[in-house]
Amino acid sequence: MALVGDVVLCLQLVQNIYDGSKMLHETWANCQRLGERTLIFTEILEKYKNNPHLLTPLIQSHITGFKQTLVDIEEFIRKYRKQTVTKAVTKVLFRNTLAREVELLNSRLNDYAISLGVIQSIDYESKRAEDVEVRGLPSLGVYGDV
Repeated sequence: MALVGDVVLCLQLVQNIYDGSKMLHETWANCQRLGERTLIFTEILEKYKNNPHLLTPLIQSHITGFKQTLVDIEEFIRKYRKQTVTKAVTKVLFRNTLAREVELLNSRLNDYAISLGVIQSIDYESKRAEDVEVRGLPSLGVYGDV
């Protein structure tokens, strides 16, 4: 299970990915965009870091998977940077392979953006419902009906 340490590691990985993607040759914007997309997770990761009580078991399991996705993205950027530095020909020969890898990594980022957002909404709604029960307030229906 993920702990606050995993959240902190994810934040470090996000920064490493962003910094690494900025050092890439500007002609491969897709890889730079991948680095920029990881920044969208900074706010939610900071929230979990500062409020560890929000790390429910479901969120913890997603953070663990997300951490692996970030590690994979960081390794991909490192590999791509090494290829572009050592051999320009390699870059041309493997451009399609690299494009497919970026597409897959982007897809994985999308999955986590959706799942973490949905989980956060569900957790918020369940905490709101608990608060309503504890305070004895009338519960609102789906469309605000009492």
